[in-house]
Amino acid sequence: MASGDEEAREATRVEYRTPERKRALLFSPLLLGWGIVSLVRVRLGHFSGLDALGLTMGALVPFLLNISFGKTVLDDTGIHAWRPLWRRTVRWQNVRSITTEEKSSGGHGAHRIRVRRHQGGAVWLPAPYAAIRTSKEEAARFAAQAAEITVRWQAHTNADGA
Repeated sequence: MASGDEEAREATRVEYRTPERKRALLFSPLLLGWGIVSLVRVRLGHFSGLDALGLTMGALVPFLLNISFGKTVLDDTGIHAWRPLWRRTVRWQNVRSITTEEKSSGGHGAHRIRVRRHQGGAVWLPAPYAAIRTSKEEAARFAAQAAEITVRWQAHTNADGA
C-alpha cells in the first residue's frame, strides 16, 4: 500500500512517450529477422543485394528501438529525458529556458522541445514532439504539452520564462 507522500509524488509526475512505440514493436522483429536470415545466407556463401540490405536493416534495429522507446518524465525534482541507451536529468533550478524548435534533416523532421541549462549545453527531449507535416490537432496537442512543461518549470522555480 502506498503512503500519502508516495501518492502525492505520483500525482505530480507526468510522462510523455513517443508515438512510434507500436510501430517499433511491429517492425523491429521483422527487420531483425531479415537481418538474421541475411547473415545466415552470407555465412553460407549466398550473397545478394537483398542480403546486404537485410544486414543493414538488422544493424539499424538498436537505433530504431532507442529512438522509439524514448520518454520524458516530469516530477518535482526536474525533467528526466530517457532513452534505452542514455538518460539525462535536468533539475528545475538548472533550467535556463525551454523552447520549441524545428529539428530537421533531409526534408524530414519534427518540432521538438529543447531545454537549455544554466551551465551551458542543451537537452533535446525525446517526447513530446510533432512531425513537421502533421495535423492541426497534433500540432495543437504538442503546443499544449510544451506549454505544460514550461508552466511546471515556472511553478518550480518562480521563473518568468525569460
